[in-house]
Amino acid sequence: MKKNCFICGCVALVLGALTFQSQAAVLTVTTANDTGSGSLRERIEATGIGDTIVFDSRVTGTIMLTTAI
Repeated sequence: MKKNCFICGCVALVLGALTFQSQAAVLTVTTANDTGSGSLRERIEATGIGDTIVFDSRVTGTIMLTTAI
């Protein structure tokens, strides 16, 4: 009976580890606007651990974040 408990415990640990692992996302800035969908501010707020922010090649100029994030 103890052998079955050990196996169940190992399976639970593996499943638990898989549940907490998430895939890193690549978030793309699509506008130079300070706020709104596709803005740098929106992408920063949406990032998680391991995520990467990239810029669409059509976004040009200076992006100014006019208020604190």
